Amino acid sequence: MERSRLELEREILETESSRRPVWVKPNWSKGMIGRSSFRISEERISAREGVEKRRRRKTARQSARRRRETMAAESKSLKACLTSVGNREQEPLYGLFLATFSPTMAEIAAHSGYDFAVIDMLYGYGDIPHVLPCLHALSATHTPSLIRLPESSAVWAKKALDIGPAGLIFPGINSPKSAQDAVSYCAYPPKGVRGAAHPAVRASNYGLDQNYLSKCEHDLLIICQIDSEVGLESVKDIAAVDGVDCVMLGPLGPGLSPDKLRMAEDAVLELKGSRGPGKGPHLAGCGGVELKKLGYHLVCGSTDVTLFRDAALASVNSFKSSTSGS
Repeated sequence: MERSRLELEREILETESSRRPVWVKPNWSKGMIGRSSFRISEERISAREGVEKRRRRKTARQSARRRRETMAAESKSLKACLTSVGNREQEPLYGLFLATFSPTMAEIAAHSGYDFAVIDMLYGYGDIPHVLPCLHALSATHTPSLIRLPESSAVWAKKALDIGPAGLIFPGINSPKSAQDAVSYCAYPPKGVRGAAHPAVRASNYGLDQNYLSKCEHDLLIICQIDSEVGLESVKDIAAVDGVDCVMLGPLGPGLSPDKLRMAEDAVLELKGSRGPGKGPHLAGCGGVELKKLGYHLVCGSTDVTLFRDAALASVNSFKSSTSGS
């Protein structure tokens, strides 16, 4: 018996030249004489191809959306990771200052295994347009980003928050009042003074993230940097301000007493867990393994500038000090 019309059409659609008229010779059972052929027009084949392509594109979009939703559901904010550190569920977080504003350096840092990176607008030369490419590089590697502001002000906080970092570092916080102001810069009214540009900014996926308003303040990590002796004396009151997740001690000037720094560390650590298990206030600083041993929860180890400088010096010294082969 001759194959069905549907089988013939399927065979035609599977041929590489299906955009042109295609002739297919059907199989005949034994004992039957003669030949027959069947033709499907080019227009009909093209229409079927169009339907199939649209179906494949729709399926691909749905699969991609499911993957993104799964990643978003499973990913933890930097603030949540810090809570895990406070609960001793994971090691202290270790990061790097990016002072060059180089997306390549940011990407290398992320692939090297840093838990986060701080884009440093306080001592780096860059502005918001220079920060954004670094955020793109870090986001592509699923590495959280912090921005250290050039000053603690509502304007700088608004600009930084709208491009979507995981948290902000406010410098020069030396009193409970300045800490309260910093927290207010990060919240929408009536709790704060942040401007409502969320329908059109990167932080909300340009308005496509329907859950942004319900989670942005909960997920944002607010770090208050104390870098003066006056601030060290008020550290306990600063750390106790509602909304301050982490207190960063230093970098301190050369004239400040190390003993006062030790007292400030103890004062913050005494408050740890006062808001609930693992919820801080947490202790952050600039240094290395020694801070990990002292109980710091978040440590910024170095800068991309100093790492490159040291590597460059080591390379040059190694070459210059070697013996020539000739």
